[in-house]
Amino acid sequence: MDQQITIASASDIGTVREENEDFHFFSVSRKFLVVCDGMGGHRKGAMASKIAGETLRDLMLAKETLRDIVVRNKFFDISKACQDLMEELPLPAKKLIAGVRLANRHILSQSLNNPDLRGMGTTLVAAVLHQEEIIIANVGDSRVYRLREGKVTCMTTDHSWLNELLEDEEISADEAEHFQKKNVLTRALGMTPKVKVDLLIETVEPGDLYLVCTDGLHNALSEELIQSVLGAQHGSLQNKINNLVKSAKLMDGADNITGGLIHLSGQWKFSNHRKSKYTFDEESEAVSTYLNQSLKSVYHQPTCANRFDLRKIATIGLLISILFLTAIFIYRAKTTRSLKSAAIGGAPNLTEVVKQAPSGPTPTGVTLQKGGQLVLLQVGAPKYIEQMQNLPGVRILDSLNMFNNQIPVYAGRYTWAIADSNERLLYKKKNILLKSLKEIEIGPNQVANGSGERSNNSHNARARRLKGAEDDSALVYIVGNFNSDTHSDAALYINNVKYGRIARLKDQGFYLRTGVYSFEIRSADDEILQKKSNVKIFPGETIAIEF
Repeated sequence: MDQQITIASASDIGTVREENEDFHFFSVSRKFLVVCDGMGGHRKGAMASKIAGETLRDLMLAKETLRDIVVRNKFFDISKACQDLMEELPLPAKKLIAGVRLANRHILSQSLNNPDLRGMGTTLVAAVLHQEEIIIANVGDSRVYRLREGKVTCMTTDHSWLNELLEDEEISADEAEHFQKKNVLTRALGMTPKVKVDLLIETVEPGDLYLVCTDGLHNALSEELIQSVLGAQHGSLQNKINNLVKSAKLMDGADNITGGLIHLSGQWKFSNHRKSKYTFDEESEAVSTYLNQSLKSVYHQPTCANRFDLRKIATIGLLISILFLTAIFIYRAKTTRSLKSAAIGGAPNLTEVVKQAPSGPTPTGVTLQKGGQLVLLQVGAPKYIEQMQNLPGVRILDSLNMFNNQIPVYAGRYTWAIADSNERLLYKKKNILLKSLKEIEIGPNQVANGSGERSNNSHNARARRLKGAEDDSALVYIVGNFNSDTHSDAALYINNVKYGRIARLKDQGFYLRTGVYSFEIRSADDEILQKKSNVKIFPGETIAIEF
């Protein structure tokens, strides 16, 4: 099999910035290319992108043994760094996931141990060729494009607020063109101790040309223009990427511009075409512990866990960077939703926000039902959360550990978002349902026993209030993004027994007796879409199973 691979890259500071905060590296022998776009201001962005790129580079270039890889003369066990992944993945894919996770920890460790580097972060996108497939990992809004048979296709998904609005159809394509907050990210490395990672594995074809680039390039050029430049004859591959970077600088130049090209030629052996996309959630505690140990061993850096408790570090880091709490999008009947003026760049007056009506039509003359108090408060120990969970009429939506405010709101659906001073979206929870006080007093009315079978009679009376510690049941909520076509007919299985459709369960809780459970979300064709195993249920608690 004659596989010929050519790689080239280029970068430019642009016409406005005083420093190039981008990073790029490639290895032809390892068929690997990584591009990072740093953020955080003077020195910080460049440092973050360099740490991320070099950490991933170290893992991808490491020598392989029967079990481990050798990074800087230290053993690193890929299986331990990926032990929470249920999917069967090739070794290069596991290297990418482990490298991104370790890079995230590495940046955060440097940031917390050096006051001058506080708040730094970076995007990352990397591609590696393995046999007849390309494997792509990304966090943030840097992208990978593919030119195949003269047509350009974007292969990655931006982790940005704008992209979420487009996917949720809360903003039109025309409005997106003039959206002022395109740089608000929902994911980046170095912001929190754990990070979600997107992974794509797809079969390649002879003649494929892959562009890996930062937003300084793809924001400056339309896909049509990228397609035109990639398809033109520029001599060498290096000339092609140089001309692409120059074109972006000429068209805009307001940001650093970095890109790399991977060209495939020769004869490639193909099996059946494959395209697999994954989003790997934040790593488990066991993985976090191993990453902290490896960071200290390989890079000789004190980790978050070495100095403070990890949860406290996360709280401190977010307290430093968070500027405001905002974004409740509420619309009246017969009003087309428009977010042209929506921006996270300024916190609304909370006394004005809470006076707005919930989304959806409100009949004339009808009094809005009070939704009680949505309380965001700083919690010092898990025992206080447990105490709150047992109070009548209290539901813990999420443990943010950051605020100490009481905000009266009306019943309805809301979106809460938190951004830092650089307008990067750190946290977002959409479609929060706050029922009226009368509905809250009634509470959920379904109970499941230990086998997962539903009961509609014997426990209904007890289900009309939140459980106390003396009861042997726990209140369970299913949390996740279930609005896609994939989940339209999906069902929840508890210990292999069907409990109900996700569409019905996502907005209401149910009770489970004390025990250990497995939760599966299955499609109408009985395909397992998501799974949580060994979930321990304790008496009197309220727990959210997040998918």
